[in-house]
Amino acid sequence: DVIAQVAYGLYVVALAAVFIFSLAITWLHFQNGGSSQQLRKEKTFQKSDETPIPAVIITAHPDDEAMFFGPTIRMLLRQGFDVHILCLSTGNFENKGQARIKEIKLAAQCLGIRHDHVTVVDDPGLQDGPKNVWRATTVASHVKTFVQHYKIQKIITFDAYGVSNHPNHIAVHAGVSVWYTLNLNISDILCYGQQLALYVSLAIRVACIK
Repeated sequence: DVIAQVAYGLYVVALAAVFIFSLAITWLHFQNGGSSQQLRKEKTFQKSDETPIPAVIITAHPDDEAMFFGPTIRMLLRQGFDVHILCLSTGNFENKGQARIKEIKLAAQCLGIRHDHVTVVDDPGLQDGPKNVWRATTVASHVKTFVQHYKIQKIITFDAYGVSNHPNHIAVHAGVSVWYTLNLNISDILCYGQQLALYVSLAIRVACIK
């Protein structure tokens, strides 16, 4: 029992550290880049006469976009990508789904994403909760529809462990993987573990600039 309590305590501390680290890098990025309007005016890695490349952050719940993907969203906007968010549930675990839909759209706006670029899915088979089983095929179906509709060329989502080991996060990774194996037309899929390396390099770059 003591070992279990210690393990849980370490898990909470680790999750908090990841969250604080993400917030810190987001803050640094804001300090370096300014407002979302300024970001769009800065030099990007794409040519100015090119159509912005559509990219999507695929999450499980409202708040995942800010907790786990904030720095990457800012980086993509800075590089000139047309960034979308596909959230596969309303986060209705505590019957606050409608409030959380409003929150994710506000959070997206704060990060620099247009509110009409935020899609929240309310599927009976994808309801928020660690005990709710999300079928990979259901996730893959929503991913397929979204990617085809918006002609997505870059996908960013959770790693195989769901970052925090949340079953819904893991299911998102599994569903995206199933979709990818059947649709090899997207060459650029980035998972959370790869993002961490980007965060570190970004922090170094910002520190050098400062």
